[in-house]
Amino acid sequence: MQARMRLLWHLPSLSESGCGMSRRARNAAAGLRERGHDVTFFVARDSCRTHGEAIDDIPIQRVDAPPARTLHWSLQALSRSRRAAALARLMPADGTAVLTCQPEFAAAVKRHDEGMPVLLVACCSQRLYDAEHDRSRAGRSWLRRGPFLVNQRLLRQAEREGFRHADIVAFDSGMTRHIVTRAYALADERCIVVPPTVDTRRFRPAAALHREQMRRWFGVPSDGFCVAWTGRMDDAKNVEMLIDAVAIVRERISTLLLVGDGPLRPSLEARVRAHGIQRQVIFAGMQADVTPWLQASDAFVLPSRVESFGVAVIEAMSCGLPAIALRGGANGVRSGACQSIVNGETGFLLPEESPDELAERLKLLAADAGLRARMGRAARKRVETEFALGRDALRLEQAILAVVGGTADSGDTVSAVIPTYNSRSVLGHALDSICAQTHPVREVIVVDDGSTDGTAEFVREYRDACTGRAGPQVRYLHRTNAGPAAARNAGAAIARGEWLAFLDADDVWMPDKIAAQLTAAARAGADAVVTAVTQDDGARRQVVRYAGPTTRDALVTTLVRRNILTSGASTVLVRRAAFQSIGGFDPAFAVAEDRDFFIRLADRHRVTYLPRPLACRRTGPVRYGDDPERNLRGSQQILVSHAHRVLERRFGRLILREARARMRERAGMHYLHRGQVRPAVKELCRALALWPLLGNPWKALINLATGRRRYGERIA
Repeated sequence: MQARMRLLWHLPSLSESGCGMSRRARNAAAGLRERGHDVTFFVARDSCRTHGEAIDDIPIQRVDAPPARTLHWSLQALSRSRRAAALARLMPADGTAVLTCQPEFAAAVKRHDEGMPVLLVACCSQRLYDAEHDRSRAGRSWLRRGPFLVNQRLLRQAEREGFRHADIVAFDSGMTRHIVTRAYALADERCIVVPPTVDTRRFRPAAALHREQMRRWFGVPSDGFCVAWTGRMDDAKNVEMLIDAVAIVRERISTLLLVGDGPLRPSLEARVRAHGIQRQVIFAGMQADVTPWLQASDAFVLPSRVESFGVAVIEAMSCGLPAIALRGGANGVRSGACQSIVNGETGFLLPEESPDELAERLKLLAADAGLRARMGRAARKRVETEFALGRDALRLEQAILAVVGGTADSGDTVSAVIPTYNSRSVLGHALDSICAQTHPVREVIVVDDGSTDGTAEFVREYRDACTGRAGPQVRYLHRTNAGPAAARNAGAAIARGEWLAFLDADDVWMPDKIAAQLTAAARAGADAVVTAVTQDDGARRQVVRYAGPTTRDALVTTLVRRNILTSGASTVLVRRAAFQSIGGFDPAFAVAEDRDFFIRLADRHRVTYLPRPLACRRTGPVRYGDDPERNLRGSQQILVSHAHRVLERRFGRLILREARARMRERAGMHYLHRGQVRPAVKELCRALALWPLLGNPWKALINLATGRRRYGERIA
């Protein structure tokens, strides 16, 4: 049982509605209180827009701080830093740790009390707005560019100091973490990802009768297609793109609900009048509760150019709405919405900032009520699985305990699953490597996939020998032979740990594998961690690692092109909830089931990669996937099953063509190393016909023609 912690959460402002930072802090603080910790909000009196001494049963400590006055707007960063320093001096000194959403306050606390642990919950960053700032600066006169540059430099300097002083920085998306850690040269081990959460009991689909009542109140036709947007009306939110798209397909959209306010509202109203769609657009203004407006809608759009995460998206998804947003990375768009939206499943991610592209997606949703319903159900399920209240509190608790010392109650229990088929001679080595883990494994589930070599007797003897010794519980499950995918699923179905780790019977783990993966998962806020592997075929040992990016788009696209995670299932550690949410391994894949699993996992969950070889993949009595024809069929099955994930991306057809070429290349090289020259030449020529830039087929064919190298029976 962990010790009860007294946590002081500083907020630059606190309000009951309309502030995403306040909503996120209130959700996480409520979760920490449920986990047994004392949490108090610490806020300047003039920045607290709430009534009473508590909010959501969380006490509020208001203090009088000097006003944020400045001689010129370009010096606002200096004023904020002075105010933060004054607040830090007023802060109680008896807390376990301090949480804050303001970098200036993190730096001020560390200067005032260097020993106080500080966790900076970074909801955003100045670096996300680089493109927006460049666009804004370009539209200013030369006289105003100077103050603008001074303001930008001072804000970045203050932010950098805060990020560097904090013991832990919790980003709300992997995109923001990637941008900020590189811009400010932050140490990766201090930066974690903790996505926001949403109250799924409050944000939920409305009953049919209640929904019809709300639509009548808001003036939405009962049979019309209604689109919603919520937020602040400023440049970064890009609401004008949504208005332009609605104007393009005005005959398909009955109502556009714009819930929120901001400096751009007058210009947006003028844009609506210019398009002549005043009857279809409702400016609802700032609302204390956006839930009824979401429940009355059919789809949600967040066209922001800059959005660190987009809490509004998961609120809409929790209400059962398909969501549309811009994909981050292109044309200066920096949106973390891709962490919540699964393209084509829970909504759409637009490849570029185009009203026409958005209009096409809206037209598709307006015309197909069945598609809206399917996406809405998938969106709701994804929020319940990934963004429900409590998940952020658990990760924050683990991060704080890592700094102050202690252990968490939940979280880190691991179940290991070993599928085995006629591998009695090597199974003991696999079991020994699990028992030797520095982070204890709760249980080992040996799934006997119809073995006939006495595996059952061996497991019973091993379990008896372990009786009375410290170590994991060894469980045995026998089933009719159905392949490795079905065997792993069977073991996962009876597992009791929070995490699942898989180990083939002829492979072994390094002693610190599980400990290193759990640490990496906590730092990255990941639901799965994959490591590099040492391949040992008896004659030589070779380390195989992946060196590319681990963003969702990069992993999914590259995995479809080729199997970059050749280490197989023996290197993955995955949350049981994430494993269950994608349905586990697909038994329809006789081979390449691990590659299919990784593609679906990376598409819906945060996956991080450790380049350390923490598992050893050995050639045992039975090694699945040693038949080139069988492997080729598995690769073809991968392309058929997952082509849609690539076609929606830019240059999707070229990527698939390269994927087919690499599939043929792999088959040809496999044949060649087995000494089967005729089928090898056939497959290598097919690979070059599809993608002439491949190097290995040219080298192999030249070696065959000149006799410079003889290919043997052993697979390299």
